[in-house]
Amino acid sequence: MQKQKFFGFTTSTGKTLTFLMPKPWSTEMWAKEVKKKVVPFFKKAFPGRSEFTVLLDGERLLRGPAAKAAMRAGGISVLPNWPKYSPD
Repeated sequence: MQKQKFFGFTTSTGKTLTFLMPKPWSTEMWAKEVKKKVVPFFKKAFPGRSEFTVLLDGERLLRGPAAKAAMRAGGISVLPNWPKYSPD
């Protein structure tokens, strides 16, 4: 059996998006997934909205320059002041 990582979002309405993360994973790859999967998911989950706020952990690759640009272009902002390392 081989280990596999996946990424997931759950909206405030209970809709979920999950997908496998290729190895190795990079900020540029995350930016592509934001454009291809995350933004369309949020637009479908919240059809009347064009801006979205998400809670992301402090992992660097999720917050790199390419990722920030892709999220900004898709109307996604990250919840501010979330601890860099989650206590759980």
